Amino acid sequence: LLYLPLFDEVKTLEIGVDAGARIEAAPNPFRHRIVVIGSSITHGTGLSRPGMAYPAQLERATGFEFVNLGASGQCKMEQFFAHVAAACEADAFLFDSFSNPSAQQIEERLEPFVATIRAAHPTTPLIFLQTEVRESGNFDLKKRAFEDAKREAARKGMEKILETDKNIWFINPGMKLGDDHEATVDGVHPTDLGFERMLKKVQPQIIRILQKHGIK
Repeated sequence: LLYLPLFDEVKTLEIGVDAGARIEAAPNPFRHRIVVIGSSITHGTGLSRPGMAYPAQLERATGFEFVNLGASGQCKMEQFFAHVAAACEADAFLFDSFSNPSAQQIEERLEPFVATIRAAHPTTPLIFLQTEVRESGNFDLKKRAFEDAKREAARKGMEKILETDKNIWFINPGMKLGDDHEATVDGVHPTDLGFERMLKKVQPQIIRILQKHGIK
């Protein structure tokens, strides 16, 4: 299992082995596949190394394959990402989809986003994480209002969807980072410590949800 660089383009890759050794395809070691679609937070911006991204940590902790499809600056519930999810083979999906869009975008896009995925995966568990409280709101009241509005739009939108789909889950809060200003590199992107704090809260919830759907 190789963790490639988060932001550097990989043009060549060499693996050293003993003389006379062979490299063979091994059976898939993972029991289940969970596809994670999200923002730069999911991508892993701000971490010390790629293996500390929260999907990678969940993978090691559970023995399930967590496929990281985080896209920095993106994942605003565009139909492009819905079609990406629809095309994936997965036992469950985990979404960090409320970090980048505005409240208006969430109100307009959430239901069509889910509908496109549901057309391909009618009963597959969809787990949505509420986004973090960004520290930029401590100094900029306009940004605070923007962030408060999008979290509220996410809450209301998810409450409506949860009324009609028993296989969709909303973890709120989904990114608890603490209040000592030590968990991010820039007030937004979690450090290794930030993800440790986040996973302490959400990992047990994610595992319980997966178990309810027979993913063990």
